[in-house]
Amino acid sequence: MPRPKATEVNAAGMPITINHFAGQSRVRRQIQVALEASWNDCCRLPHILMSGPPGLGKTLLAEIIAGEMGVSLRSALGQTLRTPQDLHSFLVEAEERDVLLIDEADELGVFAQTSLYRALENNVMFLPSGHMSGIQQVPLEKFTMILCTNHEGVLAAPLRDRFRMTLRFDYYSIDELVLLLHQRANALGWTITDGLHFDIAIISRGTPRVALRLLEACWRSARASQKNEIDRAVFDDMLDLEDIDSQFGLDRVERTYLNVLAESNSPTRLQTLCRRLGIPRGSLVNITEDYLVRIGLIEADDMGRQLTDKGRICLEEIEAMEADREEDIEC
Repeated sequence: MPRPKATEVNAAGMPITINHFAGQSRVRRQIQVALEASWNDCCRLPHILMSGPPGLGKTLLAEIIAGEMGVSLRSALGQTLRTPQDLHSFLVEAEERDVLLIDEADELGVFAQTSLYRALENNVMFLPSGHMSGIQQVPLEKFTMILCTNHEGVLAAPLRDRFRMTLRFDYYSIDELVLLLHQRANALGWTITDGLHFDIAIISRGTPRVALRLLEACWRSARASQKNEIDRAVFDDMLDLEDIDSQFGLDRVERTYLNVLAESNSPTRLQTLCRRLGIPRGSLVNITEDYLVRIGLIEADDMGRQLTDKGRICLEEIEAMEADREEDIEC
């Protein structure tokens, strides 16, 4: 089987080869080894489970894998495959060596998960039949299945065990995000001055999706000012428009959250925070608190939430910077 040829990026500046996928060095190496083995042995890739927080490139990597294999990629969301019949409609159209992607796989229904791991193990779908036997076996082509999930533990253990490769994605380092921003800006022909790649990376939460969103926001600010480059003034305009700080990229809700905690010398209960901020419990825990806990600005336990020493220092610095900005505007 010949190794497919491909260019480095597409028209949108997105990488389409594994060698130009920035970051995730361990995951990238695992895929490179699997691809080389597949090319050398003229066989399909093993089934792959990709796990990790959102925005780290799992779906993009699945697309790259299919492109490197020179085959089609067919994708579906887990929440659309709730029953074995839904799953059958998705699997039965697969051709030999296709790559199938189920994104947000933790949303798969229980029965669909059972049907899927049996299909991966036996290469057949078992469906209810109107005949006396009660079960119909539908043969499937030999495809490669990729599951992407933010919550690996939600998947049934027998399903996880059917995957010969498990790729776990980590948050990006600042250096990896700087490389990513360089690649994307160069691919799109955007000029960034004053070493602002680093400044954007700092506030990107270790997440490529956030870094690229902020890069695009900078470019919009530049073009709105009829500039052909992203400079310090453009970056500052972007921070103001996005309403985030330049140290951690905290938005207004997160800053308000920290201020509420700063008012108390004891742990603040979650329910109190929900009422003060007007945010549902699930959103507060999974969205607002997630990043603050990860970077060590707050501590969260059954007793409540409280600022760490780092969080107090951060809040003081943010308040000082906001005061300076308001003073500059008045002048």
